Amino acid sequence: MNILFVCTGNTGRSVMSEAIFNSLAIENEDMHVGRVHAQSAGVNASMGKEPENLAVEIMAEHGIDIRQHTSRPVTLELIQDSDLVLTLEQRHKDIILEMLKDENQDMRDKVCTLTGYVGESGDVEDCYGKEFQAYKQCADRLTHLITNLIRKLSQESSCT
Repeated sequence: MNILFVCTGNTGRSVMSEAIFNSLAIENEDMHVGRVHAQSAGVNASMGKEPENLAVEIMAEHGIDIRQHTSRPVTLELIQDSDLVLTLEQRHKDIILEMLKDENQDMRDKVCTLTGYVGESGDVEDCYGKEFQAYKQCADRLTHLITNLIRKLSQESSCT
């Protein structure tokens, strides 16, 4: 399964989401999630920007190195290659659905907000340009949401 996390600039939230997901998926291989991999992009991203310094610092505290990541915009090809597209804000979902207006329903059906997909509400607040504590809170929220995502994926793929 390929998951695409989407935020605005692909230098903070979605990068952290990708890193947290891939790290937790490896740690939780015993949950039988299957082969899963996450990547990220942004609805307003430039190609090749480095992650935000505070995002790098927060992820390093979690033992995850995101320094090699470079930003990229959401493309139709990335969406096609993904089984699930999880946005960090409702407006990101709306932008992607507008991109997909001429595509088949299956393409549109795989686009959800991360919070909605795991049964919670609200957006994951943007921490861009804010202080360390905002990045820490964002990473903590993402860890909570992604833990629930992995739990949900493991339940969906298990036989009952």
